[in-house]
Amino acid sequence: MATETEVKSEMSEDSKKGTLEILLGELGSFGRFQIIMMNCLFIPKALIGFSLVLPSFTGVPPDWWCVPAGDNNNTSQHTNETFKVCSVNGTECIREYGSNMVTTVSEWDLVCENRWVTKTITSIQMAGILVGVVIAGQMSDSFGRKKIFFLAVLMHSLWNFICPISVAWEMFAVLRFLIGITGGMILCSSFPYMLEFVEERWRPILTAIPYWPIGVAFVALLAWLLPNWKYLHVICGAANLPFLIGYFFLPESMRWLVVHDRVDEAEKVANTIARYNRVKIPDDVRKRLQAVADEEKSGQQTTKKYSYIDVFRGKTMIKTTISSSFVWFSCSIVYYGMTFGAQGLSGNLYLNIFLLTIVEVPSFASTFWLLRIFGRKWTTITFLFIGGLSLVGTVVTNRVAGPDYKDQLITAMALLAKMAIGGAWMIMFTYTNELYPTVVRTIGFGVSQTCSRVGGIVAPMILLMDGDNIIVPYVTMGALIIISATCLFLLPETKGRPLEDTLKAKPKVELVRIRKKEEGKMSEINNPEAHDNAV
Repeated sequence: MATETEVKSEMSEDSKKGTLEILLGELGSFGRFQIIMMNCLFIPKALIGFSLVLPSFTGVPPDWWCVPAGDNNNTSQHTNETFKVCSVNGTECIREYGSNMVTTVSEWDLVCENRWVTKTITSIQMAGILVGVVIAGQMSDSFGRKKIFFLAVLMHSLWNFICPISVAWEMFAVLRFLIGITGGMILCSSFPYMLEFVEERWRPILTAIPYWPIGVAFVALLAWLLPNWKYLHVICGAANLPFLIGYFFLPESMRWLVVHDRVDEAEKVANTIARYNRVKIPDDVRKRLQAVADEEKSGQQTTKKYSYIDVFRGKTMIKTTISSSFVWFSCSIVYYGMTFGAQGLSGNLYLNIFLLTIVEVPSFASTFWLLRIFGRKWTTITFLFIGGLSLVGTVVTNRVAGPDYKDQLITAMALLAKMAIGGAWMIMFTYTNELYPTVVRTIGFGVSQTCSRVGGIVAPMILLMDGDNIIVPYVTMGALIIISATCLFLLPETKGRPLEDTLKAKPKVELVRIRKKEEGKMSEINNPEAHDNAV
């Protein structure tokens, strides 16, 4: 039987849990400060969607004709027989491009023997994103969220400005790789940065506002109005610049400062939040911040430099990291596979990408209510099962539906799958970040983002399986999504839980309280099995 002193000590330790969560509520958990910050962080994130989808437009071959050499570029040769053919009667020709659009294909003659270049550039970009999330995960937890985020925004803008002066496709490919790196850094650092300023009950709103699909839909509209790859890059670069102002007034993460024993700076951040939200700062704010910092120091973690090894240390962390990473990998394959595969759909390219993106808005908007009612885990599982079954349903429809309405049904099933996967993927931003403590949050999120980018690289390979037949790629993607849904059964629900801040090992003996109704007091029993789950 534990003594009264032990009970009080244990209760004191429990009271520390959620200290920052309660403090955020008192400072204004979703007031003017959070709204301003969300726009400063998430609009640049939407511009990454702008960048990632650009190859879908800038790499499209415009109309072109094969004009035999020596004909002095005679426009009379622009016939059906010379339209998009690599040679005429075995004779080499000069390729003339129409004026309907200016793309990288027409800029560097990337057709026929060079047609592989555009797809390679897209893969290089996705590889850059993978590198970016790996870099950002470690750097954000070591040097702070703010510095890494705004450095990435600045460099992303710079590379977009340089792209139009590329003198060869090789130079353009290098720049797309650099854009991918900065894009990965923004994707990896922006959400954990914002999440650490929002109380639990308001976190679902971070996934409900459809910044990403609106950004992608916007580039579809812009590319239709201004079909010139150089102008599109300049516009993307310029759109980032106003948000760099945020560096001068947005603070560093209060949680990150506290767990790194920078209490003075964290107290200034608390005052900033209170001032923006027009609430009175609590009198004991420093004492509460110091309590969290002391807890971190008591675990001898203050001077520890965390690395990717820490998110694979212990059974609980291994299960969390592997399960969540597989979900990210699967969602990325489907999401990017369907987006970059829009060229294969019948109809207007711009309209196809617009529809495939804007269909995500309803699922994004619904997440705010679904997460508050059903929680992160079960909402994500439901979305994933709907998406996986819809993908498999397209294959069934392709086999059994009549020719008069088969294409329409396949399109409808594809849109439903895209909507469900988009919703699940967005929820995973919140869910994944809530699963990790502050000291390794961006590292853990970075691992998931890395797996996501691997999925983006693999996506074109999946779509190439079995030629133009949708059966193998769609069954493969559907199976991956259904398996990833089952992986989530291994993870805990995070609804209603405060964000953890430290990687503190659980004691070998866990005290389990049982309230005795007849005595009106608490008793404790030893639970020797608890150490098996220690992190």
